Amino acid sequence: MTNSTQAYTDKYDKQGYGLSFPDGHIVRFYERILKYKLNFKGKTMLDFGCGNGVHSKYFQSKGYKPFGIDIVPSLKQAYESLTGGGGALKGECHIIEANVSFKHLFSEKMDLIVANQSLYYLPRENFSKTIAEFYELANEKAILFATMMSEKNYYFKHALKEAQNGLREVKLEGRLNETSYIHFVKDTKELCELFKPFKPLFLGEYDPINFYDFEGSAHHFIFVGIKE
Repeated sequence: MTNSTQAYTDKYDKQGYGLSFPDGHIVRFYERILKYKLNFKGKTMLDFGCGNGVHSKYFQSKGYKPFGIDIVPSLKQAYESLTGGGGALKGECHIIEANVSFKHLFSEKMDLIVANQSLYYLPRENFSKTIAEFYELANEKAILFATMMSEKNYYFKHALKEAQNGLREVKLEGRLNETSYIHFVKDTKELCELFKPFKPLFLGEYDPINFYDFEGSAHHFIFVGIKE
């Protein structure tokens, strides 16, 4: 088991990590972009880094058949239990080794791909391969929603200056007390380059409200693109 897999297995299995409700920026993406701006009505959805399936369940409630990918073995049962009540829209989860190909796992093409807070853990080479596999799995006019951690995020001030294969080592003490390896994004120009050949439609950002200042910003960029 790789270090990243072990770290997240411990978080989910021992520390109760995971969401009970969809993130606000996911709900806003659906309501403001997919529904209002694009009038987009897809049928299939890929949730990359799906966790326990909360976001898949949300899109399932909007009429999507969800497919999940994660690296934590115990999440398959949690995901399929949460998304198993959808009838013909029943969810399906695949557990993979970190940084391996996944396109062969699916017999259906995707209308929507969501990669929320998951891609910035990938080394540069694997990141590029993942975006290429997203593109291959996507139907024409499919939408990609992805988030990347920015250099405004407080993780960045705890990161080593030199990146290895696109990742900077981040050591946090105190509340989190963890070591992570993160691909930080400087600006929206770099963001768009990362997600080629998807064409950018909307670029955004989010920073959850903090009621304290001892950690700092949790700033992320948002990329919304289309396969043309």
